[in-house]
Amino acid sequence: MKLDGRVVSLTARCASLEDEILLVLLGQKALRNNESVTGAEIMDGLKLTGRTVARIDYQIDKMAEAGDVITVGTGRARRYRLTNTGASKATTTANSLLATVA
Repeated sequence: MKLDGRVVSLTARCASLEDEILLVLLGQKALRNNESVTGAEIMDGLKLTGRTVARIDYQIDKMAEAGDVITVGTGRARRYRLTNTGASKATTTANSLLATVA
């Protein structure tokens, strides 16, 4: 992961958009000590990673139903944070991605 101001991007691509979102959220927590991440911060991180998506709220809603992400707020004031399950999934994904890169 790489930190550029308020944006955390990935230095390696994942197989799925869901995994990349989890890793960006994990990076925000680890590198910026930011537990409550905005959608714009996630989108900017994905853009710097090389993945372009028009909207991520639908994907994050699915992740929230699965229990990986908690959504707080409504409309444009929505913020996202990892649950314990989501954090362990993100850590596992990060470790497996490191094993393929290293």
